Order: sequence, then structure tokens, then C-alpha cells
Amino acid sequence: MTFDAYLAVSGRTAVIHLSGELTDARVTALRALLGQAVQQPVDRLVLRLGELTALAAGGVRCVALAQQELPQGTDLVLEGARDAVLSALRLGGVHAVAVPAAPPSPAPPAAPPAPAPHSLHRHPSIRSLSL
Repeated sequence: MTFDAYLAVSGRTAVIHLSGELTDARVTALRALLGQAVQQPVDRLVLRLGELTALAAGGVRCVALAQQELPQGTDLVLEGARDAVLSALRLGGVHAVAVPAAPPSPAPPAAPPAPAPHSLHRHPSIRSLSL
């Protein structure tokens, strides 16, 4: 499987999106992006991990090192990480805010049941008159 990563900076937030399998052979790409992110004047570094299927030990070391290089008070957020990836990061000493993947959007509300064939419905603007 392939590995893809890119960095986006918006305001004081840097976001690194990772997808695929991060093998030790591909760690240099992550190291370069983390190095760029750490150099930015940001308050928050977000790692979007929802599409990351595997994380090698070298990737864990890169994230741990980048976390040490972040300025005091900068938040590291792990967004959407699968359990195995999140466990590997925590075992590697990465202490961050973990944000689960976005929940699936709720199903649209069910249509109201159709009225019974012989029931009477009155329009709300019509008033009953007693004679």
C-alpha cells in the first residue's frame, strides 16, 4: 500500500494529513513535514490519522521528537486515529489530545406514519363551530 502525507497551515494551526501505510522506509517524508510544522508559529499541531492504516516504530519516534520540539503550550492533537495507531503512539511516549474520528452523520428523520384511511384531519387554521 502507498503512503501519502501533506501539511496545511491555517492561522495558528498546522495540520498534517497522513494516509496509507507509514513504513520505516517512508519515515523521512513524515520527518520533513513535522520539521516544517514545528518551525511555524502555531498553537496547535493536528495529525489527521483516520486514513493511516499502519505506523512503523520510526514514525512513532518522529512524532515523539516533534512533540519535544514544539514550543511550550502548543497542543498536539491526534485526530481520528485507529486503536492500533493510537496505542503505538502512546507506547512511544506521545502524550496528546486524542480526538475520535467524526461520527457518521445521523440518518434523516423517519417520515411520519401515513394516516389511517378513514381518519379525519383538520387543518390547524380551521376552527370547530358548535351550533
